[in-house]
Formats: sequence, C-alpha cells, structure tokens
Amino acid sequence: MKTTFSEFSITVGDLVLPVRLGEPKHLSEEPALLLNFGSDRITNLEEHPCDIPVRAFLAAGHRVASFDLPCHGERKAAEWPQEIEGFCGNFVAGTDVFAGFVDEGKAVIDRLIQDGLAKPGRVFVPGTSRGGYCAFRLAAADARIAGAAGYAPVTDWRALREFAAIKDQPDVAALSLVQFAQALAGRPIWFAIGNSDDRVGTDCALRFAEAIAQFESEKELSSHMGIHVTSDAGHTLSDDWRQKGAEFLLDVMLTTNV
Repeated sequence: MKTTFSEFSITVGDLVLPVRLGEPKHLSEEPALLLNFGSDRITNLEEHPCDIPVRAFLAAGHRVASFDLPCHGERKAAEWPQEIEGFCGNFVAGTDVFAGFVDEGKAVIDRLIQDGLAKPGRVFVPGTSRGGYCAFRLAAADARIAGAAGYAPVTDWRALREFAAIKDQPDVAALSLVQFAQALAGRPIWFAIGNSDDRVGTDCALRFAEAIAQFESEKELSSHMGIHVTSDAGHTLSDDWRQKGAEFLLDVMLTTNV
C-alpha cells in the first residue's frame, strides 16, 4: 500500500504542535479522516499493532493523521515525568493535560477542515489504551467526530498505578469517562477489552458502557455501541479485535451521509 506521509504544525496556545498526515495513493471520491492515538505520532500511524485501523482506512482510500500525546514523543520534557507518569505529574501541578489534548484535537480538526482535508461528520477517532481515553474524550467534546473506538481503553485513571497516590481526589474521579457518557449517548462507540485487564480495569470500562446505555435509555436514543469483552490475557488485545474496531468505524463511515 503506497502512502505519502507529510507533516505540518499548528499553534495551540503557547504550543507548536507537529501533526503527521498520511494520504493513500488512490484516494476515495469521498475521503474520510482517521485520527489515531496511542503514544507518539509515528507509532500511532506506522507501527504495529497501533497502525491496524490506520492501514484499514488507508486501504479504503481515506486520510489518516495523528500527533504526539502530551508527555509522549517530542513532548517529553526532561524536568517532568514522562508518559502516564507525566499525565499524573502535570495534573498534580495543576495542568489538566486531558483538557489540553481535547483543545489540541479540535484545533487539528479545524485545520484539516480548513485545508479541505477533512469534513465534519466524516472524522473518526480510534485509540489504544491511554489513546483510547483520549479518543473518547475528544469525541465527547466534538460533534464533528462520527465514531470512536477504543482498544483496551483507559476509562478511569483511578485504576492505574501511576495515579494511586491521588486516586481519592474528587478532581481525579471527575476524569472518569463515565462523566462524559452523556455526550456519547446515541453515537457510534466501540471498544474491546480483555475480561481480566487489571492494568486499566475491565470493570471500569463496563461502567463506562453502562453509563452510556443509561443515558440512551433515559433519552430514548437508539444505541450504536459495540462492546466486546474478550478472552485476551491481561492488558492485551489481538490483532483480530483491532481489525474489528476498524471495520466498525468503516461501516459507520459508509452509512454517514455527509
């Protein structure tokens, strides 16, 4: 599969954020955009297994893009802990990197739409583990996103050892995706997680799905959720399930009349 990758930068507040864009050689007549998240932008778009939904969308003629999560890739800072420890360290210091990520994601979508590389209602966001949390947060905040998928997603940071010291704080509880379930009710949402994932909490993920279902019931909304508890061991997920998540989003794209 021939793909051309390029990069551009946008400014979000004081941050200059590099964005990586992939375009297939043979572009669909109505291309959609996939924003994929997991860690850094190269891994998100080009490294197995994170790239499974990316390759599925490229093969169908759609564009893909990504950027480094906070505290990942080029955004690692020597004076701060990195990756998930960095999420927690920033939060303790008073910086909500998750709200910041949402602002960044919306700004990237703004730019891609402005440049004619994306259309509202034809943007899709999958993510792996911590990237799954970010994908769902972004989808909850931006109605231009037509569907979201999570691969063994973080849904509640209190379940992670990196947040153990602050897990009883109310502002950490407020980060749970349960708090954002109403914004996702009635929308195409998919995730798969192992039945004993003690890294991010299978029980937390099911509470998130239950919260969405509750809002759908209360508002009499049609449900478009695909929730799968798998036999994968621990915090792992097979390539087959990652492919199924990509197929879910592609099916949504085919039924989106935008």
